[in-house]
Amino acid sequence: MNNIKRNIFLMLAAAVLLASCSQDEVMTDTGHDGLVPVTLSAAVGNGVQTRATPDGEAKRCKIQILEKNGEGWQNAVGVETNPIDMEQDVDNPARFTLTGVMLNPDKEYTFLFWADEDKDSYDASDLENVKIVNGNATNIAWQGKAEWKKDMPTTITAELTHAVAKVTLNSTTVVESGRPFVLSNLTEYNGFDVMNGTANGEIVTPEHKGTDTGASGDLLSFYALVTGENQELKLTSGEGGGVVSIPNVPLAPNTHVILKGDVQGAGWTTVNFTASIDGNWDNTATEIIGLEIADDGTYIVSSPAALQAWATAVQSNPSLNCTLADNITLSEAYRWRKQLDNRRKFCGHF
Repeated sequence: MNNIKRNIFLMLAAAVLLASCSQDEVMTDTGHDGLVPVTLSAAVGNGVQTRATPDGEAKRCKIQILEKNGEGWQNAVGVETNPIDMEQDVDNPARFTLTGVMLNPDKEYTFLFWADEDKDSYDASDLENVKIVNGNATNIAWQGKAEWKKDMPTTITAELTHAVAKVTLNSTTVVESGRPFVLSNLTEYNGFDVMNGTANGEIVTPEHKGTDTGASGDLLSFYALVTGENQELKLTSGEGGGVVSIPNVPLAPNTHVILKGDVQGAGWTTVNFTASIDGNWDNTATEIIGLEIADDGTYIVSSPAALQAWATAVQSNPSLNCTLADNITLSEAYRWRKQLDNRRKFCGHF
């Protein structure tokens, strides 16, 4: 379609998702014992990580290879170490690769991916049951899943998303220096199941504490392993202060929730807090060439990279609008396919 300059809404998000194009290599030859060599890669976020972000970088990535066993799944036969450490790209640390994986074309496989910044924060020896290491707080982490069977491409890329929710407390007023505040009543978990894409394990209810130095704006940020339900949080401000309830907070993996209100007056005066989802997790979208973000949050895109950034962000915030400001050609560098049918691939023009 040419000369299109109009809003693209959620229908586009349902129609396309970043993936592989029709040029992907499809299995044609088999190796020793009829096995097929497959290359697997994982991309953290938008697959571009050239500097440290406020939320940190992925330092390691593990992959667990499962094969179909009746109605369930088991660790793939012949894989001695599972999960396997993937190799991080030196030039682009947001990408990890594992080559030379030999698969049986007569079997079906699922690949589980887990990436994190600190190997001492999570026990990733079983990606269906990742656990926070005792004594450590929840840290940044990413997860994803891919599948393979006969006649599918032998180069497989998984786009990883945050396994954690990020919660930021933002004050509309200056909080006096040294004033403590506590955010509590969260239902969190100590583990994550990559197969199902949700938190698991034991329920924990930590208190998230902060002490401001006399400022407004963002006062506190932390990560949490959650299952996706709305929660009612409680904020206490000041020594022995009153408690304010913040209802209907949408906590889910891969969401950045901003709680905004009068922290200084919380519990002492009648105040209201809002809970909103920020689709721009790492605050890097405006650095993408061809992308502007309007005051109402609409993505104004004029390049494949900008369209890719919006398509990623809208998965967490379905109400996020996009305005196409120029013709765009999706080349091999920006590979797409229909979200609802992974086998119908396409490149093209918008």
